[in-house]
Amino acid sequence: MVVFDPDDTQVATASEDGKVRLWNIGGFRTAEISRIVFSPNGNSLATADPDSGGTVRIWHAGNRHLLSTVGTGLGNIYGIAFNSDSTQLVAVNPDGKATLWDVGAPNNIHRRFEPVQTGLSGIVDLVWPKGENIVIAGEKGAAEVRDPTQLQWVEPYGGPQRAPALTLSTNGHRLATVSPDRDKLEIWDKGIKEPVWSFSIGKGEKINDVALSSDDRYVASVSMSGLIRVWDINLKNSKEPLLSLRPDYLTKNISAGNNTMAFSSDRLAIAYANTVVVWDIARKGVPTNISIKDVTTLAFSPDGKRLATAGSGGAIRVLLVEPNELIARARGFANHSLSPEECDNYQVRRCSNSK
Repeated sequence: MVVFDPDDTQVATASEDGKVRLWNIGGFRTAEISRIVFSPNGNSLATADPDSGGTVRIWHAGNRHLLSTVGTGLGNIYGIAFNSDSTQLVAVNPDGKATLWDVGAPNNIHRRFEPVQTGLSGIVDLVWPKGENIVIAGEKGAAEVRDPTQLQWVEPYGGPQRAPALTLSTNGHRLATVSPDRDKLEIWDKGIKEPVWSFSIGKGEKINDVALSSDDRYVASVSMSGLIRVWDINLKNSKEPLLSLRPDYLTKNISAGNNTMAFSSDRLAIAYANTVVVWDIARKGVPTNISIKDVTTLAFSPDGKRLATAGSGGAIRVLLVEPNELIARARGFANHSLSPEECDNYQVRRCSNSK
């Protein structure tokens, strides 16, 4: 269990050995946040403020300093994405208006052109794969492919006309959607008119959100009741969930956000009303509960070693989620190497007992 203090400057951890440890960390606050993303180089974070006329703020992910403020003029923003070298940023609002900004230099921020109207609206997700066009998907309207120079329409992507929850893979080649009745999960490949994979859930259950892993291997869903399911869609029997986790007293209330799940290559993070669950899918181990309230958006860093969370309270946190890095930092404080039992308890993959 991991618990933050109210001013986000310290974190307490409790482990199976019964010990409680207190660490100093760096928390920082801004206005209410609707979306948070890492830059591809992992050095920066971009956050979108829903109630400030569409302000996007760019932060240094290491020292937490504010680097740039971009007044998009788009109002509430649901979708933001960097280009591959982190010098440009595209933003989309719920009305489907999109625009592009140069953000490479903090003192030289400027908009490339006036906002462009897309054919999408509602909750919007977008990705900007390296060397490729921008892919935009929305709650209403079929997903689109647009060029990164003027955001002009290039071709249809595929997928349904309506999806109350959706996500794009980081390479833009795959789209996962939830049906209007929230009783069916579907995966679409770019340019394919029919879903390549689907799963209908039990009667009376409703899907709240969906996520795709960065390698397109895993798809996960969280239901309105808090139930988590994970599928390996590369398996022959891919309709059988690889993992499932039923809700407990910490996870019975889902988050109010629209971006409540995130994948790295081997971990899944899910935001609930009062906690964030981080689950090592590759190990199929015991999930970690991080006690943070009101998280409405989260994102893994490109290397999967950090998790950024933000929400209605405006607190931004960047957490280390790689056990070996956490242990290395802990050793710096405690001058202590883990025993084999501690390695097993903490699910550390590579563990040295040297003093």
